[in-house]
Amino acid sequence: SDVYSPSPLERRRNLSFNTDIWEIGIAGDFNFFRFNPEFEEYIFTPYVTMGVSIFSYDPYTYFNNQKYFLRDIGTEGQGSTLYPNLQKYGTTAISIPFGVGVKYSLNPKLNVFAELTYRFTNTDYLDDV
Repeated sequence: SDVYSPSPLERRRNLSFNTDIWEIGIAGDFNFFRFNPEFEEYIFTPYVTMGVSIFSYDPYTYFNNQKYFLRDIGTEGQGSTLYPNLQKYGTTAISIPFGVGVKYSLNPKLNVFAELTYRFTNTDYLDDV
C-alpha cells in the first residue's frame, strides 16, 4: 500500500488493493530419496512438486471505509473510449504451482514438511493495476 511509502508522490497516489484468492488444483511430488514411513531409514527426503490449478479472484480496495471492487469500476481502462478494444477481464484463471521442499515422517501415519512454492499464472489482473 502506498500509504506506508516514504515517497510523498506515492503516498498521494495512495495505490492499494486486496485480492481474495480461492484455488483448487492437483499436484505431484518427485522425491529425491526413497520415502517410506514404515522404515526408519526412509523417513526423510527433499522433493520437487508441480501441478495445475484453477483459481478465482476479484481485486478490491477501500476508500472512505467503503469497499470497491476494482473490476466493476474499470480501473484497468475497460469501458473507456481511450481503450475501445479492452474488455472486462474474467475472475477465474489458471496457475502452475512449482516448488521445492523437504518432508519428514514423525511416524507411519504422520508426516511434516516445509515447502516453498511459486505459482505461474495466466493473468495480469490479480492487482488490477
